[in-house]
Amino acid sequence: MSGADAAKGEDVFTGAPVPIPGGALDPACRPLDVYRDPPAKADPGPSPAARMAQGYIDCVNARRYDEISSLFVDDGISLPPSQQVVQGRAALDAFYPQIARVGPKLMAVGYTSTDRDCFVEMALEQEIGGKRRYVLVGVNHFTVDESGKATRVLSYVRAREPVFTLKD
Repeated sequence: MSGADAAKGEDVFTGAPVPIPGGALDPACRPLDVYRDPPAKADPGPSPAARMAQGYIDCVNARRYDEISSLFVDDGISLPPSQQVVQGRAALDAFYPQIARVGPKLMAVGYTSTDRDCFVEMALEQEIGGKRRYVLVGVNHFTVDESGKATRVLSYVRAREPVFTLKD
């Protein structure tokens, strides 16, 4: 199988859809990373960092943006995809309600965590081809203190268009 097949979201050895946390990607929707079926929601497990991350997702999905800053320590830092640095209670209080304009619906499809750090693979529900589908959009890295509050949240977002593709 060629590198072009890999760029379509197919396994380079079998030609099958690529299995990833939460399900499998739909090769027909490349270059977006669209799940073939609704993804399976990941279990955060007992890690304080993962539980905090799930609380963050729950606040976003319930549109309780004014509560997100309470998940952080007073001098906590959020490094969102906008590449802003949002630090401290006042800045967090002002920043998170702005997300309400977008109103994303997120799903955690994979957790990798310790007590103090958690990486969460995130899918976003959006309209694709006239249907509500989930797209793998990025990874958030949550770091928490001994009380389970976020000291830092760093968001990594996948590009909508490929930066480069494999060549034959």
